[in-house]
Amino acid sequence: MSCQKQCADLNEHKVRGVLLIVLGALLMIGCATTKATRSTASRAVSSAEQQVKEAQAANASQHAPLEYQKAKETLDQARDSLNKRNYRKATSLANQATDLAGNAKATAVAKKQEGQRKPKPRR
Repeated sequence: MSCQKQCADLNEHKVRGVLLIVLGALLMIGCATTKATRSTASRAVSSAEQQVKEAQAANASQHAPLEYQKAKETLDQARDSLNKRNYRKATSLANQATDLAGNAKATAVAKKQEGQRKPKPRR
């Protein structure tokens, strides 16, 4: 066998080895991403649940009923997506629920403060 043929065979083996290493690394990254996505979705849903509880404590159901109801509905959809293992959708919905609940809470707090500032009419 000539030297050129041996060098070509050696290079071909090196290329195959590198490709196997790259494919293995991509497979490991793919598996790690799935776990991280599930974990991320669970954390996002937990955060949304906490925000909804805080909005409820601020009486958002009374002072910002539409925003509060939408936050609860969106949280329910996020939980459903999490249970169906649709982690991207669950994360997105949970983030929306967090924002909606935060807005409902802020509106409720502002309306409460506004009500406290208004002087009571004299009789």
